[in-house]
This record gives sequence, C-alpha cells and structure tokens, in this order.
Amino acid sequence: MIAAEGKRVADGTTFAMAGPLAQAARAVGQDRSIALPFTPDVVPAPSGMLLAEEPLMSIGPNPMAAVTWGLPWKASAPACI
Repeated sequence: MIAAEGKRVADGTTFAMAGPLAQAARAVGQDRSIALPFTPDVVPAPSGMLLAEEPLMSIGPNPMAAVTWGLPWKASAPACI
C-alpha cells in the first residue's frame, strides 16, 4: 500500500498552500452545508499532493498538513479496512 501511494504521488504534481489559504480552506471545510465533491473538475491535477504551511485539520492529536489524491489503487493492491 505504501509503494502504491508513493507511486501515485511521484506520478502526480506537488502543490503548496500558504497559511492564509489554508485558513480559508479550513473555514469552508467546517461548513457542512457546502458539498465538496472531489471530482476531476475541482482538483488541480489528476493526481498529486498538497502541502500546507499550517495543518489543514487534525485526526485525533495528529495535525495533518498534507493530502494526496489520484486514481484508486489497482484491484491487485491489498485492501485496507
């Protein structure tokens, strides 16, 4: 799974997000009335990674300052639950 994610990121484009833009993205993300479909027409490239100066969110005590996207892993890759 790690190798598949590494290839997906390596084949994609890396983007950076300045602090003020990250703050705006967090504000929009907290408004649950706004539908945010992550479809090809709303992401800046078919696959890639976004790095932010400030954490975009936290999962438990862990701040998350990066996100990746792209095509799903091949069916031959192990599934995670």
